Amino acid sequence: MTEPKIIGTETETNKLISSIQRGEKFSDSFMFSEDSFFNNLLNALDIDQSSLEKQNYIFNEETSLYISIYENGSVLISTIGLVSTPRRSDNNQVDAFDAQALTLSLLVQEAKLLCSNSTIYDVNSNTYDQFCIMSIALYHNTIFFFELFGKAYLSLSGVPIKQTHDINLVLAAVHKTMTVQHHNNTLFHALIIPVFEQYASHINALPPGFKEQYIKYDANKMDNTILRFSIIGLAHMEETVKRCIDFITGYYYERDNCYLLKKDYFSIILAAAKTPEEQRQVAEKYAFLLED
Repeated sequence: MTEPKIIGTETETNKLISSIQRGEKFSDSFMFSEDSFFNNLLNALDIDQSSLEKQNYIFNEETSLYISIYENGSVLISTIGLVSTPRRSDNNQVDAFDAQALTLSLLVQEAKLLCSNSTIYDVNSNTYDQFCIMSIALYHNTIFFFELFGKAYLSLSGVPIKQTHDINLVLAAVHKTMTVQHHNNTLFHALIIPVFEQYASHINALPPGFKEQYIKYDANKMDNTILRFSIIGLAHMEETVKRCIDFITGYYYERDNCYLLKKDYFSIILAAAKTPEEQRQVAEKYAFLLED
């Protein structure tokens, strides 16, 4: 969320009240330095303070005046009705990732609904037609999701981001940064990076000439990727998306204290193995965590 404008005097309060009463069109967040300034605004606009406190917002359909209070005490005031805040963070790459994560999450939810309808197996059904379109949408948006995930991670790590849509270049930069920042041998490394690598490897295996920037237009004629739908596969994708969201959110707010960046994950899972055979399997499966 962008920094709110400070209302620190009666003059500034009256100026804001006048702007609203004159019908000026705006939507912005404000921080009132004293409760009395905000109360004066509510009284001047004939707004019942108890109603605002009860539901945390007021909306007047006739005037389009919309007021709501954030958890941090700042106040969103809009004279043009319900609007979204333009940015949720001070990082463009994080905002872009958040938007794409929501897009992919909604697509996965819709795909799960389609799979629960038995008519999806009838090639003449509307459900099957939707499934075909959904497959393309999932493919395109998943590749874009990992591109933006990598760029958000790089940005939060202070690494300059090249103007590229090449997911393998983004992944290479993520690998390098992960090592430099000592983020390897963590849950992030063990659970997120391998999935990122799977998609990058698939793109890398396509015939020469594939360009990620054309993926939204389905204009890569040599790309004959086939997606197989299953409830289990979609559940795994949904889990991965949620985990990526958790990581970027945690890294943004908590930096290296994010739980997905807990150090020495290999030793933790090895210690949890109960038998020598389980230890061998763990050591074999997660050996990549110890690679430079």
